[in-house]
Amino acid sequence: MLKDIISRIDGITFYLIAFSILAYSLGVPLSLLAVSAHSAWYTHITYCFAHGNAIHLLVNCYMLSLFAVNGYHDFNRVAVIGFLTACVASLACVGATPTIGLSGVIFAIYGLLVARYPCKRDLIVSAICLAVGFIPPMNGMLHVVCWSMGFAEGRLFKYIKVWIRK
Repeated sequence: MLKDIISRIDGITFYLIAFSILAYSLGVPLSLLAVSAHSAWYTHITYCFAHGNAIHLLVNCYMLSLFAVNGYHDFNRVAVIGFLTACVASLACVGATPTIGLSGVIFAIYGLLVARYPCKRDLIVSAICLAVGFIPPMNGMLHVVCWSMGFAEGRLFKYIKVWIRK
């Protein structure tokens, strides 16, 4: 199963995962990548690639890869929108505590897909994941804002007929 997942990852998803693994493997200091109220402007982009430990990195990469291999025809466009959404959402959700990880991208993508293909189960799973996202030291507000922005984008794209084909 893992070999199948890895063989189907391409495009922007590959680069998001590769940059995350590279930053972690090289031991790039979190202080250079993490976004906080007092960090440099570029950290609103780089925080997605920083991870606190191997478990954090593996869980985020696995979740992102699950979306990528789920059969969406143009997932690269969705991944780009998710990444940009997470970067913009970080402007509204930074505090004194640094924020790191791909989870903002994941929540934005999930919100986007739930808006496009709504079902009761996905709304329940979203609520549970968002609630768990508030467990310290996670930035739960970033998760909520990313999911909400992704959901709003998904609804908007549905009405302007710009979307992915499944």
